[in-house]
Amino acid sequence: MIELLSALLHLAQPAPVAQIPPAPVLPPDTKPYFRANSSPACIDWNSARASKTSEDVYRSAVHKRWVLGYISGFNVAGPDPTGHLLATSSANEFFGAVDGYCSRNPSNDMVYAMRPVASAIIQRRGTPALSVSTSTVRKRAQIVGPDTCQDWSRNRDDKMMRLAYLVWLHGYITAKNQWGSDPLGDAIGNGDATELITDQWCKEHPSALLVGVITPLIEHVAAERLAGRLPPGGKGANDELSIKN
Repeated sequence: MIELLSALLHLAQPAPVAQIPPAPVLPPDTKPYFRANSSPACIDWNSARASKTSEDVYRSAVHKRWVLGYISGFNVAGPDPTGHLLATSSANEFFGAVDGYCSRNPSNDMVYAMRPVASAIIQRRGTPALSVSTSTVRKRAQIVGPDTCQDWSRNRDDKMMRLAYLVWLHGYITAKNQWGSDPLGDAIGNGDATELITDQWCKEHPSALLVGVITPLIEHVAAERLAGRLPPGGKGANDELSIKN
């Protein structure tokens, strides 16, 4: 727990404000909606970043964990053929660019910052993103924040640490919803099953990386939907957790 908390606090250090002009180098959206699981609101990102209280320092660190999860999911499912969005940038630079977006758009959810910031980083790097689906393209993807099932189990009774792991997983799932092959962009619904399935999977795979639970989690939700025990994927009539691209 001490090691992970130290890592979270390290992420909470002030980030340089990145001067990266957004640029449309990513493929156009093909999905009318995708679910943004646990995306923080820009107003919450802004307030936590501006505060020095211990509570807000932790809150800011958790928000950053969501971003790192999203970057990892983007590396795997997104259109960047390198599979390493931050190859020539840093996480702090990405956070700084999110600062700029959220200061200009305080009423938006933070997920809306992900496309323009990723696009700008790819443009500056000089390596173009693919204009087609990468589902059949083999690449070695960089996982940012490789927590393990040992970490998850060791902090079983620590609600704050559990939250840090869960938001990372949901950031990853959000990127998969946006860039993956699911046309409905809704792999796990509202995410209620995440903690339970992660507990079960990590008991069976105690030495595995936590990211390994993503596929079993998606498969579980798909099976529950097929059996009629969960609602079908996609945006519901009153569903505020799904966003339009």
